[in-house]
Amino acid sequence: MVEFVVERDSTISQINAAKSVHPILDMLATKHIENTSGHWSPAKIGQIAVRSKMTVPVTFHFKNKETVSMEELRDMDNVTMPSYPEGGQQGLLMFLAKNTKYPKSAREMGHEGRVATRFVIVKDGSIVDAQVVRSSGYPELDAEAIRVISSMPKRNPGTLNGRPIRVRFTLPVMFRGK
Repeated sequence: MVEFVVERDSTISQINAAKSVHPILDMLATKHIENTSGHWSPAKIGQIAVRSKMTVPVTFHFKNKETVSMEELRDMDNVTMPSYPEGGQQGLLMFLAKNTKYPKSAREMGHEGRVATRFVIVKDGSIVDAQVVRSSGYPELDAEAIRVISSMPKRNPGTLNGRPIRVRFTLPVMFRGK
């Protein structure tokens, strides 16, 4: 909810978040209202324009309707980040080290690289929509990165205000000669 005053000349002033949700969303909402200055019609008493106080709701929707990125979650309150179920971040790194199979053809050719992957951790903790967002330049490494990401066990899902949410996550998979 954003409060502001519509002036007699249709500009707006005294903009503030009347009902705070989060400081970043409050700032975006007030900025949005600020950008509408000059598009409001002033209130009138008879034929005389007068100042009037307004309160309007501003609604935000996350991209992809229900999916938020890890970066968006970091800036919010009442959030629990998704976590790897066995050993947290260290457990995840151990899983990747143990389960990533360096393709024989890539190793023999001396292909190395980093594959940036993106996937969604859904409300039950499953991994879906795994994709390469930055290729290593070697298709066999990219394919192996997607295979290992897709094979990860369910995570503890992210939550917002105690409710599970879908979270978009980016994770690099490294391939180096052994």
